[in-house]
Amino acid sequence: MTRLFQIDHPFVRSHYRDQNNFKVEYDESGDKEVCAIYFSSHNIYYPNTIEAFTESILNADKYEWYKTRVKVASKHIFLRDIQKQWYIDGISEKYDSIDALVDLLRDLTHGYKTIWIGSSAGGYAATLFGNILHGERIFSFNGQMEIGSLIKDSSPSVDPLVFKYVNDRKKGIFFSLRSYIVNPKNTYYFCSLNSAWDAKQYAHIKDLDTQVLRFSCRRHGIPFLKSSLMNVIQLDGYDLAPYTKRVNNQLVFSILVSGYISTIKGIVDVGVTSLKRFIMNNMRVRL
Repeated sequence: MTRLFQIDHPFVRSHYRDQNNFKVEYDESGDKEVCAIYFSSHNIYYPNTIEAFTESILNADKYEWYKTRVKVASKHIFLRDIQKQWYIDGISEKYDSIDALVDLLRDLTHGYKTIWIGSSAGGYAATLFGNILHGERIFSFNGQMEIGSLIKDSSPSVDPLVFKYVNDRKKGIFFSLRSYIVNPKNTYYFCSLNSAWDAKQYAHIKDLDTQVLRFSCRRHGIPFLKSSLMNVIQLDGYDLAPYTKRVNNQLVFSILVSGYISTIKGIVDVGVTSLKRFIMNNMRVRL
């Protein structure tokens, strides 16, 4: 049987056993009644190696969204699934299931108005938990709306927990989010229509009354310039409504949300990052 780093490696197992893998912080400048909850995606470390895991989790204690926060919130909760399996086994040995996470998050958010955020697998989690716990606003950036199709499209060596729990009465029931989206008006789903995987996810809940922001691009995850992300998560339903009525161009969307100067800076940053990646990749090849 093939052993998978993110499931079987002793570093991952010990961290899953000994650490909670969530973090709570407070900001006195925020509204005392508002809490934001952020879910990390499978990109929490990459690739699946000891070096990447050590750098991101053990050394940096990385949580996605840590520097991209909802400004109005006074309480911020960050979660990560170090097994990178859609939070099926929760986040730790103590919180080892979706039901256990629901109980944890219910306690942590009690008395607050909540905003839930995530992309890809984190978007799946934000949609699921945000609806179960009746969030005021839920942001899912190309989050999966179902993972059951992976039984046909993937393999146990890639997505072991999906295959393990597909017929499990307690865990397999979360493989489709259709029946859990009880607050569709509060669920903002950002979808890249030209990405086959993301378009398939959109089709799964297309007939539901979710607030879908469609983008004519192939980019998985954030379907617009990441420099605009901070601005986007500050928007309320009134601000977001116009973008649900059309197919959005990622560049035009960024300009409308962040302005020309911020967008130009974002484009430059993307260019610099791509150039650095190109140089590093070529240095590795030569070495």
